[in-house]
Amino acid sequence: MMIENDAVVTLIETAQKAKEVEVKEFRPAVEPSDVYFLYDTKNGIPVKHTAEPHPQAIAVLGTQDLADFAGADGTIYYNDKTNSAAATKPVVSGDVTRRAKATLALPFQSAFATLTQIHGKTFSQREFWNLLRTTFLNAVSADFVAAVKNVKWSAAGADETSLSVGKESLGRNIVAELSGNGASFPESVTLRVGVWDVLEFRDDKYEVLCAVDTNHVEKTFRLIPVENAVARARERATIDLRTALEGAKAEGALLVYGNPTN
Repeated sequence: MMIENDAVVTLIETAQKAKEVEVKEFRPAVEPSDVYFLYDTKNGIPVKHTAEPHPQAIAVLGTQDLADFAGADGTIYYNDKTNSAAATKPVVSGDVTRRAKATLALPFQSAFATLTQIHGKTFSQREFWNLLRTTFLNAVSADFVAAVKNVKWSAAGADETSLSVGKESLGRNIVAELSGNGASFPESVTLRVGVWDVLEFRDDKYEVLCAVDTNHVEKTFRLIPVENAVARARERATIDLRTALEGAKAEGALLVYGNPTN
């Protein structure tokens, strides 16, 4: 047929050009993208080759999916610093150079992500109250949320006695009081938050102790995680992640902390 003849002519012409410029590899436009020819300089005949497919790369949604992908001859990696876990396995058994890969993303839940970035941030009373009843919903007690909502700021006369908030005495011209009882405002609060925003870990909660700073002049609040509290919660979540991977992986599969090299 005419089309077949044209393809043959094109192939011959391409091969001749490759020979003239001593090109060892060429890819005729009439062939699929994974087909290439290597020019044999000994006998002048182009040899057809088909490239191997790229190793598989997929995303999975859970630790069991990751373990199933790795199988018995794969390697499972986890790394809390890169918020990910991954599994690799040989494309061909025994071939360590070409490996298929599956990735499990481990984003932070919004409450925990907020705690990692909250240092130095100040909130008005309404902003703080809204933060507690949205981002930190169910992370703090209802009594604490109500206490924040019911704080009343008022100007006091020069002769008014100051009211204690924790161990700090308010200035003579500012009085903050909890509605109805004048009780001391809490100096700290413990939040119970999830770390990994992955379905199987969403109900796992970890405690983060925070100091509550009240600025009586500016009428603002700060929530300050105590030293290493956020890091400890992340470490406990990472241990639970490893435990889940250990329980899910097949016998023979490796489990290591770190990232795959490819």
